[in-house]
Amino acid sequence: MPPPCAWLADAHGIGLTLHRITVERALAAVQAVNNAVEEMQHNGGLREINRAFKALLASGCRGDLVADRYLPILHRRTRLDSNSIF
Repeated sequence: MPPPCAWLADAHGIGLTLHRITVERALAAVQAVNNAVEEMQHNGGLREINRAFKALLASGCRGDLVADRYLPILHRRTRLDSNSIF
């Protein structure tokens, strides 16, 4: 018998992903990040990202703004396509 959440989700047209598949996707995402960081360690990308991050901190930017500005910089530098791992 399926768990109660399965029939409730089905009744509302919500698809559920099997735990095994969810874990596989999470592991693939972690591996993609690890690969990107490793590549950046070798091509100087991390130095560039760290320079940009330190410049934001030095400018007196608040922590929440640093994250708002830093994460897009990181995303542009990694060349990761978020759809490529699923």
